[in-house]
Amino acid sequence: MKNYQVEVQTGMVDHAGTDAKVYIQLFGEKSTSKELRIDNKNDNFEKGDLDKFTVQSDDLGWIDKIRIFHDNSGDKPGWFVNYIKVTDTEVGLSWRVDLNRWLSKKDDDKKIDLTLDVPIGGVKLAEGLIKTVYLGYIPWRYSNEGQSTTHAVNKFGYTYKKGVTVDVTKTKSVTVSASLEATYFGIGGKFGTEVTQSVASTLNTTEEETFEMGVDFDYEVAAGKSITVAFVFYQSVLDGEVQAGGVSLGYEQKFLLTYQTFVFDGFLSDAQLAEKVKEKLQTIAKVALPAKFTAKSTNVVLEQTELKSVNPVFVGEVTQKMSKGVPATKLMKANNGLLEVTPINSQAFVKGVKVN
Repeated sequence: MKNYQVEVQTGMVDHAGTDAKVYIQLFGEKSTSKELRIDNKNDNFEKGDLDKFTVQSDDLGWIDKIRIFHDNSGDKPGWFVNYIKVTDTEVGLSWRVDLNRWLSKKDDDKKIDLTLDVPIGGVKLAEGLIKTVYLGYIPWRYSNEGQSTTHAVNKFGYTYKKGVTVDVTKTKSVTVSASLEATYFGIGGKFGTEVTQSVASTLNTTEEETFEMGVDFDYEVAAGKSITVAFVFYQSVLDGEVQAGGVSLGYEQKFLLTYQTFVFDGFLSDAQLAEKVKEKLQTIAKVALPAKFTAKSTNVVLEQTELKSVNPVFVGEVTQKMSKGVPATKLMKANNGLLEVTPINSQAFVKGVKVN
C-alpha cells in the first residue's frame, strides 16, 4: 500500500461548507483506488477551509482522473469546492483539478458526484541537441555484359520515421530527482500521449509518422564493366528534454531523411563495400555541424556553429554536443538491425543491413 496526501480547498461563498460525508476515488495508469472517505478529527469542509488528509491505496502510477463526491447527508449537504490536489509523497508528484463550483442537489446542475480529467499543465522544453544519425545503407550491383554503354537503372522506396516521440522509459521527478519506471505512466498512457502532442505543437510539427522516400538511380556503365552502388541514409534528430507535470523526460524530433549515392568500380564483396562506406561516413562526420536548440515560446531557434576540430572514426551515429558555445564531439554506436526497404518495381535490388 502507498500513502497519498489529499488537499481540499472549500470556497469562500456563503454556505460553502458541507455536513455530508465526502469521498474521493483516484484513477491511475497502474490501478484505480477504492472509493475512499476523506475525514479526520477536525471539523472539515467549512467555508474557506484548506483541509489535508492521508489516504492509502495500491500504487496508482500517474493519476489521470480524480472523482470527488458526497452522500448528501446532514443538515447542510451542499458544498462549494475550489480545488482538489493529490500528492504521491514518495516521488514528489502532484495532480490538481480546479472545480470552483457547487456539489449540491439544489445548486448549479444539481450534481454531487464528479469525475474530472487531470490536466498536465505547462510543458517546458529545455535546451536540446541536433545530432546526425546514420541509419544504414542499401547495396546494389550491376554488370554490363553487352557490347555498348548502357544505363544501370534502379528504383525503390525507403521507409522511415519523421516527427516527435517522447521516451517515458527515461523519466524522473523534478522535485525529488526520483527515477520513474515506464509502468508508472502505462503503455500508450494519457501522459505520454498528451506530452507528445504538446511538444509537437510547440515545435510546429507532428507526432511521429511513417513516410516513404522514393529513390531513383540511373548511371551509365561502359561495355564489359560492372559497378557496386551504396545508397547511404542518415537523418538529423533533435534530442531534447521536456518538463511536464513535475516530470522530466526525453523527447526526439526526427527530421527529413537524407541519402547519398556512392558508385564504385567493379563487383565489391560485402566486406569490401562495408570498408568503402566507412570511409565515406568519416567524410560525412567531418562536415556535420553541431547545433544547439532553444525553444522560445512557440518559435524554434537553431544556432549553428562551425565544427573546428574533429577526428572522426566510423561508429554509426555522430553527435556534436554544445558546451558553453564550444563544440565537442561525442561518437556513439548505432543499434544493429535491418533497414526497412520496400521495392517499387520488379528490378533487381538487394535488401541491405546496417553496418556494424
